[in-house]
Amino acid sequence: MEVEMRGLLAIDGMLYQYMMKVYDLIVLNLIFVVSCIPLVTIGASITALYDMTLSMQNRRAKTIYTAYLDSFQSNFKQATQVWLGFLCMVGMTVMLMNLAQGNVFVLLSLLGLMVMSLMTLIYVFALIAKFKQQTPTMIKNGLLLAIEHAPYSIIMLSIAGALVIGVPLCVHWAGLLSLVLSFSLTAYIQSYFLNKLFKKVLKRSC
Repeated sequence: MEVEMRGLLAIDGMLYQYMMKVYDLIVLNLIFVVSCIPLVTIGASITALYDMTLSMQNRRAKTIYTAYLDSFQSNFKQATQVWLGFLCMVGMTVMLMNLAQGNVFVLLSLLGLMVMSLMTLIYVFALIAKFKQQTPTMIKNGLLLAIEHAPYSIIMLSIAGALVIGVPLCVHWAGLLSLVLSFSLTAYIQSYFLNKLFKKVLKRSC
């Protein structure tokens, strides 16, 4: 029994590796939250977050703080363009909802547009983190991926809704979870699906 415990706690042991993964996600989450504070930087922060979690899913070791900042800086312009464009669309959607005056068809259409936009954003920020393409191409590819892989898109958006919004709302003390783990954990789980989809796309294009 003692030998087994030593094996688990060894540097290459399963428990040690698990705890290090949790530690990395906590550090990554804290860096992400801080980098989002100016609000305008949220797009670049999400991109850097996906850059790190996609690499973690591929088991590529990176120094979290340095690699995060490098990704944040190198993708800042493109990710911020996408983020500001999304905020403009949200503003227009809210305005149209007010003008709709309770029209159910219009409200459901706008709600569907918002859901599709959020699913597309997941892919777009991940694509920016992983590939180098023009912004319109990124958005088009993100939309096509969101539609083509709708089940995965719904699962990834549901994961984000549950961990970032649902859990803190249902469990009051879990608000602290958002500051400690929920954002990085969400991106890490989503990155499992994203890596699978990106590999399929790359194989198809070869």
